[in-house]
Amino acid sequence: MKDAATSLSALITSKRRLSVPEQIQATVHATDGSSTRVFDVIARSPTGEYRSITHDETVTYNPRTQELVLEPVYDRALRRHREEFPMARPILAMFSPLDLPIWDHTSNYEVVDAWRTGDNIRLEFAGPAGHGHAIVDLENHIAVELRYLDWLYTVRELSTMLHVDIAGPSGPGLQK
Repeated sequence: MKDAATSLSALITSKRRLSVPEQIQATVHATDGSSTRVFDVIARSPTGEYRSITHDETVTYNPRTQELVLEPVYDRALRRHREEFPMARPILAMFSPLDLPIWDHTSNYEVVDAWRTGDNIRLEFAGPAGHGHAIVDLENHIAVELRYLDWLYTVRELSTMLHVDIAGPSGPGLQK
């Protein structure tokens, strides 16, 4: 368990070191074994929001207001509050690992093991609703893989952009 405590400490410390104002763009593939959904995600936008976009809806979470907004393509927007996040939208929580549903005491999950390999930490968790894992990239401070409630979420096509580059005269500067 000493390795697990050290790994969890590294996760929390990496959040504190996250001082660069950067936006992350990625594609997340979610599969339950029989179907796959693809989400385009923008996290840590200049306004601080986290957003996922699919062909049928856009979901936005603002950590400052703790408001979750669901915007179906063919319906009016629905606004919800903190109790709906992150459990209802694990895709967005992947981009803020300390908000992953595995830390929520109401879902009775418990991290049962953790270990570090290079710049990644693997968290194994279990609870009455099942078990799963999260692999957190400490460099970008995101979960690059999450197995949660029989779904496997995998980050692909990851890029970062400094917020200071967004307003620059030469346009956005993507990095990775």
